[in-house]
Amino acid sequence: MKFTFQIENGMTFTEEFDTPADFIVGQLDDYDVLPDSGKVLELVVNGEKVDFEGTVLDLYNLYA
Repeated sequence: MKFTFQIENGMTFTEEFDTPADFIVGQLDDYDVLPDSGKVLELVVNGEKVDFEGTVLDLYNLYA
């Protein structure tokens, strides 16, 4: 799983996790790995681009 997101100040970041489950585990940690409000610009799962619009929190809810 790989996705690019944009935070409120306009900066963009790309994060990569082995699986969606690894992303969920990271977000369940004592502090969020990624800001919930970050807008997801692109999502790739298993090498295929996924049509997704939403925030990091929406992405979490999709895979939780």
